[in-house]
Amino acid sequence: MLPLVAIRRKGIGQTRGKGARPARTPGVCSRCRLPLVRSLAPPHSRLPVPLMLLGSVLTLAAAGCTDAQLDAGVKSLFNRRSPGQELFVALQEEDPDRRRQAVRAIARSDVVAQHWAVKAFETIARTDPDPQVRCAAIRALGRSGDSAAAAPLLMILNWRDNPDHVPYPPDDEVRWDATAVLANLAGWQLVADQDTPRARTTFARLLKEDDNRNVRLEAARGLGCLDADRATLDVLVTGLSDRDFGVVYECERSLIKLTGMTFDYDPQAWTDWLGKASDPFALAGHTPATLMPERLSWWQRGVQGVRRTIVAWQGERKE
Repeated sequence: MLPLVAIRRKGIGQTRGKGARPARTPGVCSRCRLPLVRSLAPPHSRLPVPLMLLGSVLTLAAAGCTDAQLDAGVKSLFNRRSPGQELFVALQEEDPDRRRQAVRAIARSDVVAQHWAVKAFETIARTDPDPQVRCAAIRALGRSGDSAAAAPLLMILNWRDNPDHVPYPPDDEVRWDATAVLANLAGWQLVADQDTPRARTTFARLLKEDDNRNVRLEAARGLGCLDADRATLDVLVTGLSDRDFGVVYECERSLIKLTGMTFDYDPQAWTDWLGKASDPFALAGHTPATLMPERLSWWQRGVQGVRRTIVAWQGERKE
């Protein structure tokens, strides 16, 4: 870590009057009124643009790039597109790789949450003929953090009911990404009230019927992020009998989140408890006592820290 150094700026260190106490400023020494900067150069100082470009070119050359690669790299440095230009590429370019790269460029920019960008992601996620481009647009919808993203995801996951809006059947990767992003939105409380019932039924259907284990796993996780009813609990209990333990694990986690209880992945024990419980959601949000981490004293925590340090330094003990 670089040492903290003080750099004098214009106007800092002046007082407002004789005997007046200077106002406190974050990141400024209260006595000498000098700003503390984690750099040896003044803030906001940058190398001249030609030197930055020269450094990038030298890096490409040192990496052993061919002439064609070097030429493409230099052109990319001088021909950076704006988000609006990237949108044109994402919608009009024939090469799917370039469309996917354009979608990712918009998703990484500071306009990702703007209305026009979200609408573009929605259109691409539903209608692009290439599944990898659609996956990039679906992940971009998740990065936008917009509650409007739930509706197109539900269209994609229920594509048979929306043939006019989703012309291409989603493959395993598209369904996986769409289910995962929808589960994230549910966890962030970004699924609108009018979309919640359909999201719940979609997650339940995917958990019971989808052939891809990643889709079922994300569907189980999504059910635990929505306000549940007894039908949801029954679906999750049925999911405990899934052939993939990853799906079983997520079903148990969602049941714990919704009920505050755990029965160690035993579907029969869950069924018996649900048959007797008058209000299975009374302890929702609580962590069962058996899953609470053990409380250690300050001495035990110190011993564990020393142990971890020794293992990291010397490795595990050889038998």
